[in-house]
Amino acid sequence: MNPWTAVCAKVIGLRKVCVVGLYAIEGGRSWQLLRTVLRSSPVVTLSRHEAERWRAAGGRARAVRYGATFASAPVASSATTSARLNIFVGGSSDRDRSKIAELAEAVEASQDARLVVAAGGDRESDSGRVRYCAALSSADFSAEVERSDIVFLPLSDNGRAAGHMVLVEALQRGKPVVATWVAGMNEYFDGDFVRQAEADLLPQLRDTAARFATRSDAVKDYWRSDYSKAAFAARILDALEEMS
Repeated sequence: MNPWTAVCAKVIGLRKVCVVGLYAIEGGRSWQLLRTVLRSSPVVTLSRHEAERWRAAGGRARAVRYGATFASAPVASSATTSARLNIFVGGSSDRDRSKIAELAEAVEASQDARLVVAAGGDRESDSGRVRYCAALSSADFSAEVERSDIVFLPLSDNGRAAGHMVLVEALQRGKPVVATWVAGMNEYFDGDFVRQAEADLLPQLRDTAARFATRSDAVKDYWRSDYSKAAFAARILDALEEMS
């Protein structure tokens, strides 16, 4: 699950090495080093875009959608406001800060929304409508996802996979996801549980959350069949078998 572990394995002399995940921008120093060391080792990427670019560079790759099973979320206290819509933005890798700022401005001007942002940095503030969190523990992060009505992923497109862990945890907790389109997320959009962000974002988040207010179990069932650790492992084994 980490290409640099595979690099170390190759350096110490192991030859039969398979890789899950690249997390490197095409053409960058990390990408070039991985290509030099991994060469024809089978690589399972988390997006078709990554697999296509890796094969174009001479490597062997198959793409699968990411999946995971996270620990149970701790019991979360209620939100500090009487907001009817609780939005969560989490994760720091490849996040579009301008989109976060736009959403925060819209939430501040609203009468019924609350936004919690846990996207890295050491800034801690709470206006009553918008809360920016400093570093959160895994348990606290999960509690914020559990407390939310909907999760928004504001992603910037640089060609690599990003946002998948937060997406999968949201689905496991029964929360729908809205995300900005990026190449590394393309096959994750299903138009129902995971939707592409629209220009008028806050009304879309409000409408989507309302549609899923009584469908939490359906979201969890979708996670279990498509995005659990077991489903992910099965896809990895299928991809490696195709390349063996």
